[in-house]
Amino acid sequence: MPNIFVYNPAMLLIGTTPLALTQNLTTALVGMTALGAAMIGFFLAPMNWAERVWCGIAGLVLISPGLLTDATGLLMVVVAVFIQMRKKKALEAAAVPVAAA
Repeated sequence: MPNIFVYNPAMLLIGTTPLALTQNLTTALVGMTALGAAMIGFFLAPMNWAERVWCGIAGLVLISPGLLTDATGLLMVVVAVFIQMRKKKALEAAAVPVAAA
């Protein structure tokens, strides 16, 4: 997304270090994944509206550069992934197995 470059010129290799660039690229990638999951409504399992809002906010927080926003956004994404993993496991357990032919 072009707005990431406006908020964070280090993504264009302007006045950055390899460590800062790696941090920025990682958080941008995770943020875009969270935003995409929020828009689609699916990550590991279908999302309800609260999960979609949570992931959308996490993605937007990760776009904004800064150590505090990165830590907050990553924590929000970890919580969302944990919830999605539990939901996926519950859906798989409830699925009816298909007999082998």
